[in-house]
Amino acid sequence: MYTNFTTPAANEFFKTTPYALRHQLLRLACIPISPLAQIYIEDSVPILLCKVKKFIDNALCFIDKGTKIQYSPRIHMRVILVHGFNANPAMNFHPWLADQLRDRKFDVVMPELPLSTKEEFNLPEIIEKMKQEVGYLKSDDILLGHSLGAFIILQYLEAIEMTQTPRAVILVAAPWNVSRPELRRLFFVDLDADVLMWKAREFVVVHSKDDQLVPYEHGERLATQLKARLVTTESDGHFMNDQYPILLETIEEIARRPFEFEPGMSLKDDYTDIQTLS
Repeated sequence: MYTNFTTPAANEFFKTTPYALRHQLLRLACIPISPLAQIYIEDSVPILLCKVKKFIDNALCFIDKGTKIQYSPRIHMRVILVHGFNANPAMNFHPWLADQLRDRKFDVVMPELPLSTKEEFNLPEIIEKMKQEVGYLKSDDILLGHSLGAFIILQYLEAIEMTQTPRAVILVAAPWNVSRPELRRLFFVDLDADVLMWKAREFVVVHSKDDQLVPYEHGERLATQLKARLVTTESDGHFMNDQYPILLETIEEIARRPFEFEPGMSLKDDYTDIQTLS
């Protein structure tokens, strides 16, 4: 059934790949398939030319030497930038970062939200505004929130119906909590961290040690709670200036890195120190 492809490499793949893995790959690829697009083994040696309808969708596919599947991101990934309190998409680093990302062929969405002292804080209204400007999240979306905008993203992840899991959520200078009573419901008192950590494939916390508005310890606590990767800088304050290359570098690194999925891979192994009986 899976023979007579147009290249020797394709036929060799089907002769040598275990049936179960081969069947699973073809199922995920929405077979029927037809030539030609490239699939690579981990060391980047081409082993198969085939067009896998929707599954690749402008991406290079990778097959690990085990049973894990890796793939690189789409050419046009979407980045959603969410501003903080008393700010808007034209302030701080947002215009510069948006321009840099668009130059690199990312699609950029910058919702303008009612987040200021001039307006009564209304979380349902903010979520509805996010729905209108962002819509459903896709598997190749990267969301970046600055300060309180980071928690707007977390609230959005909990509020919306999700059919796909976004690629990453980046929390920049995000507070663990604040003193303003009307804003307290944004935080983990109303969020289930054990569920939330599964609402994105990866969480990244970016925090500067010299942040005077939100101490560095807030970032450490968030990273622990969300099982997130912590990116530490030394002198970026509360990230309120025009340009921060570290943010662009973090997004590009996520976009370049093939996502490898293995159930439970990000969880701590509680049994590593248990001795077994021989």
